[in-house]
Amino acid sequence: MKKFLGVILAVLLLVGCGGSGSETATISSDDFVYSNGNGKLALNQEMDPDALGEYTYSETESCGYDGLDKIYTYSDCEVYTYPQNGKDYVLYIDLLDSAKTSKNIQIGSTLDDIKSAYGENYTEEGEYIVYQLDNQKLKFLMIDEKVVFIEYSYEG
Repeated sequence: MKKFLGVILAVLLLVGCGGSGSETATISSDDFVYSNGNGKLALNQEMDPDALGEYTYSETESCGYDGLDKIYTYSDCEVYTYPQNGKDYVLYIDLLDSAKTSKNIQIGSTLDDIKSAYGENYTEEGEYIVYQLDNQKLKFLMIDEKVVFIEYSYEG
């Protein structure tokens, strides 16, 4: 009887510790922050133009807010801002060329790559695979089963 209980206990311990052998990927607020070698920007944070390195800049009268919408173009991304109370806040971050998300997804990645990195809890909006947390979205445009565009967006 002792030997039988010992075997049962050992099996339960192995199952409890080992699980299925695969982790389930999930998203967190960290997944809505873009970072490059120079710094990082988060959605809906006050814009720091120098955060990601050298940039070019353009602006236009805002259609949705009182003030100017601004676009900061860096070597690896474009950052769109919206004005509020005399300050500019990050609205969109569009990744360019070889830029990668915090989980190494980039232009050319597959849906399997995305699901492995971010999990299965996504929605489809047309050709987009979308992960959402509160008012933040991480969107992957898929054409021919490959990522062709990546965008972080704030929808507050």
